[in-house]
Amino acid sequence: MFTDFKIHNNSVIPSDTSVLKQNINIAEEIVLSHKSNSFTFEFASLDFSDPSKNQYSYKLDKFDEEWSQPSIDHTVNYTNLNSGDYVFRVRGSNDDGIWNDEGRSIKITVNPPWWKTWWFTVSWIVIAASLFGGTIRLISVQN
Repeated sequence: MFTDFKIHNNSVIPSDTSVLKQNINIAEEIVLSHKSNSFTFEFASLDFSDPSKNQYSYKLDKFDEEWSQPSIDHTVNYTNLNSGDYVFRVRGSNDDGIWNDEGRSIKITVNPPWWKTWWFTVSWIVIAASLFGGTIRLISVQN
């Protein structure tokens, strides 16, 4: 299960105005601005017989090529991600080394800055074409 989600090392409290609309453990998606592209996940396995032996492996689809090496560390940081859609996946094992291969996942969307959006590009093309067309028309009227 997920136990915490942080942006720039600050825990995100779920609310209607937050990027996290509900508790991180039940959330299915998080949408971030380009300024919030550095974040941390904390997670835990629900086997309490000897929690110090629980291991974890994680992967951020479209960023990590392979699953991480199994480790007892239950925190992962990602910094300066490019805009795009990602899926964070984590799986865990109990103290006997039996893995839950299904694990838990959550979709992460990092929105681009406004100057890298399609509508901004289209706007500049229209403005440039208008200026070029206006200049050609002005020159032809003066001749």
